[in-house]
Amino acid sequence: MLQKFVNYPSVGGTESPLLGIAEDVAATRDLLSKVLDGKKEVLSLYHLYSGVVGNCSVERIKEGKEWGVKLAVYMTAFMIPKGKSLLDMLGGQLLPCMNLQEEETTGMKSMIKEVEFNDMPDEKAAVFMDQISQYSASMFATPSTFEPWVNGIDCAYIFRTKDKGLPLPIQRQMPQQPGPGPARWSLKAGHCPYMVISNQALEALRKTADWTKGGLEIYI
Repeated sequence: MLQKFVNYPSVGGTESPLLGIAEDVAATRDLLSKVLDGKKEVLSLYHLYSGVVGNCSVERIKEGKEWGVKLAVYMTAFMIPKGKSLLDMLGGQLLPCMNLQEEETTGMKSMIKEVEFNDMPDEKAAVFMDQISQYSASMFATPSTFEPWVNGIDCAYIFRTKDKGLPLPIQRQMPQQPGPGPARWSLKAGHCPYMVISNQALEALRKTADWTKGGLEIYI
């Protein structure tokens, strides 16, 4: 299995105006186009904000009958309707752990450990806390432009039951969009399961790739 990752231009920027969703979408489409040029089947995995980027990125992507973006997996990601923004899904308010300063947003240091790394040992969490970057505030107000789940792309949603960054009641709102119901899976994990229970997270992805529709919810 070929794995590719996208580095978002909106993260860690220092020059004003900060880059935003448009640039993140362009970077993602560029990578997708290169992979799809090789006639590959693609499983796209989105985490949190990247759900919006992922929605927009697959719009107008060239695909064939036997290749293309076959499955979009939202791992506690924003699976939001066309025309809606992150702020809309958050009720017009940033989460308490977010600190807005002019055009950039950062996580509040006093809350990051409990919110994002609550299921991780302190020493390990400290390493990742030092790597957290600021990101463009514009990403919260920019609306999504596409809905993969009503445009022929199978979708799945992975809940994280211990996540304090995006609490479970908010997660539950995401896969309620019109169209074919996404497959649903639940991990007993916090905000970053790929750092804490990576084997279980990978198993959830593998099972999701094998079975995508039906409305059944599986706990791992």
